[in-house]
Amino acid sequence: MRFATRGSARRQAVGAATAVALLAGASACTDGSAKTESSREKAVSAVTRAADHIGDVFTLRYRMAGRTPKGGLVEAEAERRPGSTFAMVMNATSFRQGADGRKWELRAVDRGLYIGGETEVSTADQYWTRFDLDTAREMGDPKAVEYVADDPVDQSTFLVGSEDVERLGTRNVDGVKTTHYRGTVSRSGLRAALKGESEAVRERRYAQFVGLGAPVITVDQWIDGADRTKRFRIRATGATGAYDMTVTFVEFDQGMLVEPPPEGDTFDPGAPEEDVRES
Repeated sequence: MRFATRGSARRQAVGAATAVALLAGASACTDGSAKTESSREKAVSAVTRAADHIGDVFTLRYRMAGRTPKGGLVEAEAERRPGSTFAMVMNATSFRQGADGRKWELRAVDRGLYIGGETEVSTADQYWTRFDLDTAREMGDPKAVEYVADDPVDQSTFLVGSEDVERLGTRNVDGVKTTHYRGTVSRSGLRAALKGESEAVRERRYAQFVGLGAPVITVDQWIDGADRTKRFRIRATGATGAYDMTVTFVEFDQGMLVEPPPEGDTFDPGAPEEDVRES
């Protein structure tokens, strides 16, 4: 800071006194509200940049591990293409106390959700069961469908709606140096943060939040030096139970081809029954 040197001695004395007061005030605020506000602004900027960046991702490979109210303990690996051209491949295993792991293979393509393995409506001679994506939650296996309904692309942006987001330090995630942020998010906070987004984005991301079944959630997020989310964790407690899921983004924008399973090995409970008549 530069101070004037011209003028009367009295003015010089007043200027010097003012400078000392300003410096003393700045020193007193170092560990006070000014620093807290500055730190929060930096944290908000970091999670906002990460949210903007994930919106440009076309394909994504990720791991997820945690607990859902319907599926119990879950471990899964998945690839997906977000947005209107939705496609997904997932291998998931859920565990409940006293039971062996139940495995699913999931594919979502051409507006259909295909669940491979044991489902509530599957037949003995066909490995795959097909559900229409729009009605899969009502018709399909609720535990398996839950994994598809949760979109990590949208969920990774929730922290922009936090009013208490803070930086907690650094950590290596899969060999990548990241900065760790944490905050709580309410429905009203997320709505306010989404005002600048398109209507489609607002509705989709808010629906993801509501789907967790809790009014407030806690989000941890690890962001790398390129402003990309490397990992996030969501914890929530609602009427149906506890949700605690950690998602790690493994690979961005790599080629992915998802094809429907063979028709002969697929049972579709929503397909019209064939009219078979004797000749």
